[in-house]
Amino acid sequence: MSFRGGTAWRHLDTEREQLSLDLFWSTRKENPFRPDIMPVEELAPLSNFRSLRSLKLTGMLRSYQRHIWQTVWLNPGLEDLHLEMALEPCIRHTFCGSWPKIRGKWFPRTAVTVRGLYYGKDGRGELKRRVGFGEYLDKHAIGNAREAAAALGAVPDKLSVVKLTLMGFVVDSDPFFLWFNQHRLRSIDFKDHCVDAGFALPVRMSEHVIVSWPRDDNIPEAMWARQVRPGEIKLIDLGSRKTKATKNSDNKGGNKGKHTAPADDPCEGAAPKPTHNPSTLRKKSLNQLNDAETSSSTAPSTTRRVGALLNIGGRRFTRKKK
Repeated sequence: MSFRGGTAWRHLDTEREQLSLDLFWSTRKENPFRPDIMPVEELAPLSNFRSLRSLKLTGMLRSYQRHIWQTVWLNPGLEDLHLEMALEPCIRHTFCGSWPKIRGKWFPRTAVTVRGLYYGKDGRGELKRRVGFGEYLDKHAIGNAREAAAALGAVPDKLSVVKLTLMGFVVDSDPFFLWFNQHRLRSIDFKDHCVDAGFALPVRMSEHVIVSWPRDDNIPEAMWARQVRPGEIKLIDLGSRKTKATKNSDNKGGNKGKHTAPADDPCEGAAPKPTHNPSTLRKKSLNQLNDAETSSSTAPSTTRRVGALLNIGGRRFTRKKK
């Protein structure tokens, strides 16, 4: 269930150690004046938590890094940080940078010094418009959040995060050189739709930090969809048994003008033609004769015996003695 903010904060204990919130808001037509995306300031009460050890935020449709990193700074015991965006980043084709997606045959690199490049937008956690659209692991957003947290309480020099999980982020190397503690960070888990904008770990940090990413390179791409107006859909076939039985009965009812399988195929179409084997016919005629002799029916028999011959349907067969 999505977290609405507002009065919902009252039901959360600020002394809890684990917190997981789904910030995705579904669109509803009954209230057109309600925003479709959770406002940034609705997440401001997150900084009231001071005993967190695990923080998980999913379904984010915009950047909330200002409040997220302020909360991380104010919780020195926080070890597990899990951030998931609802949408993947979109990089402009006109941008000169060649940024691979973090999946498949991608492999992390190491670096000796910080690169000093910045692709964000004024510390907001977003990409510059000339680069594209999407969430950016912003070193300035982390630094600005530390200054804001220092006004509320004591903060450490480096982040205390041990395990970092990201989904839908554009990542470079600077935050790991500037803000993450090389003595505490142990795991970086990239989920789907992360982009490498120059990601690299310091040499000392790479010796004990495990980096994981999706190894399957065949991730299905997003497909276009449109809203269907009433009256457009005539039939929805869910492949139920009832639908299949109806189709079979329609095929048996009449196939005029339809293509049928050849008669010599016993699996499809008409039944196979019977084979005229004399021995088979002889056995059938004997069975018919025995049935005719034991039957008490008064109906005229179609089998006529002439001497030592047996006449059935215009054909004569010799009856063997038992």
